Amino acid sequence: PGSGNPNLLQEKGRGIGGMINQSWRQSLSNGVMLEIFLDQDFSYRSVDNWIQWVPQSNGLWQPENWKHVKAKEWNSYLKFNIKKDGLLFTTSAGFQHLQNQSWKMSQLEGAGEQLPYSPAWRWNAEQTIGWGSGYYAQFNWRYVGQRSMNETHDANAILPAVQLYDLQLGGPLWSMPKGCQWQLGCDNVLNVQYQEVKGYALPGRVWNVRIKFEINK
Repeated sequence: PGSGNPNLLQEKGRGIGGMINQSWRQSLSNGVMLEIFLDQDFSYRSVDNWIQWVPQSNGLWQPENWKHVKAKEWNSYLKFNIKKDGLLFTTSAGFQHLQNQSWKMSQLEGAGEQLPYSPAWRWNAEQTIGWGSGYYAQFNWRYVGQRSMNETHDANAILPAVQLYDLQLGGPLWSMPKGCQWQLGCDNVLNVQYQEVKGYALPGRVWNVRIKFEINK
């Protein structure tokens, strides 16, 4: 109660985006098959009357039409598959680049400020080895760049960049129909301590076991 705003204006925006997908396949010597995949997408949005939750003097948060926002995003993903004699080697990498700018509606001047919790860069890479009738081992790396909890980017509001590593092992369930699988995994192998919101730590190392059943009639 008391935190609503019946005078909010509707957000209005416009945008444009595009995508490019390319792939190549080539048979090499000694029965080796090489596959390359490249995906890229771009988007641009401009939004007026951006709704922002703002703390009030009474301690409650209230939504207000506070901002004009311009958001640019570029995603790129590259993947290599090498197949030979029942073995599959997959290497992939990708990144996301964000350039988000915001202005208070009453101050549409200057270059604008980066939106809170919006890192300029995210990176990821993955290495997978597959063999037999569906067994695999996978290693993942993730990077999230520095971000701020507010638009002033003062020292107390900065969340540092973080790198995380994950491992997975998996394969088919014995004596079960095709498509049934098991997976053992460990997320955040190095037990990195990090936060998405300052003061609220996320879990460190996490072990997981997954079993998937498929019933086809």
